[in-house]
Amino acid sequence: MALLSIIIIIIFLFVYFYLCTKCVCVCAWEREGGRLLPFCTHYPPIYIYYKHTSKYIHLYYYWAVMLSKRVALVTGGNRGIGYAAVRRMAQLGYCVLLAARDVQRGEAAAASLRADDMDVQFLHLVITNEASVATAAREVEARYKRLDALINNAAVMDYDNHITPLNVPRMREEFEVNFFAAVMVTNAFLPLMLRTSDAPRIVNVSTPLGTHETVEHPHNRYGSPLFTSYKCTKAALNMYTHNLAYWLQTQEENSAKAAKVNAAYPGYVRTDMSRNRAEAPMEPDEGAETLVYLATLPADGPTGGFFHKKERLAW
Repeated sequence: MALLSIIIIIIFLFVYFYLCTKCVCVCAWEREGGRLLPFCTHYPPIYIYYKHTSKYIHLYYYWAVMLSKRVALVTGGNRGIGYAAVRRMAQLGYCVLLAARDVQRGEAAAASLRADDMDVQFLHLVITNEASVATAAREVEARYKRLDALINNAAVMDYDNHITPLNVPRMREEFEVNFFAAVMVTNAFLPLMLRTSDAPRIVNVSTPLGTHETVEHPHNRYGSPLFTSYKCTKAALNMYTHNLAYWLQTQEENSAKAAKVNAAYPGYVRTDMSRNRAEAPMEPDEGAETLVYLATLPADGPTGGFFHKKERLAW
């Protein structure tokens, strides 16, 4: 009886996919950015219950998603820590979307990694522009059908905007990039992640400069008025990270409960944003370790925390 059931299931699946490709619908393989993707314009109305979203989805869509590679998106991925994170995620077998504002630099960075046989595609994304973010989200869903990891890495630092006096317009610009953009990008991509991934991971790149633990230390020079606007943006990002993680854990959908949202401190890394690059003890590849660790956490991994090299830091 069991053997007969297996045979019936095999025949059903064979007939179903035969109809999808030959008779009922117009199916083909669409090449997008070097990847082959299945698509259908019409197909038999067969739905299955997808436990990760606690909803019914079309069998063909489930098949297309489950057979595709995991997809990660890294903002500010054309240089520094972001570029190193893109490379590390690709080495782990992800299709990585290298998101950047500058088209020429972004495409060149993605091409350099594809030359090493890595599945890296450029995604034009101006994180402070609402229309650009919305367009990018639609493009990712249309081309890749899924998103498993989002690393909000892009940031700016105004070294000269201190408390005496604090330049409000420049502070607003810093908040737009370091905080509001991360929230806007997360808002745009989170629905896709919850619909299509069994392990959604969001990583917000931050710094101890935005924590009470660091700035209140009596012997820490960073507790002074230095970098006031930058520290405020990261303090806001840290609180957002904690609150988003908590909210997801309270939702009924299994995909929301499976999601992990954490903040990552890469360390003092030699990048273009580092004013005293010679003093920085870490290379970008080493700094990317924490980002990749949090973007690939197992099901029993932490959420709502702040980490550096797998070590939880105090807020």
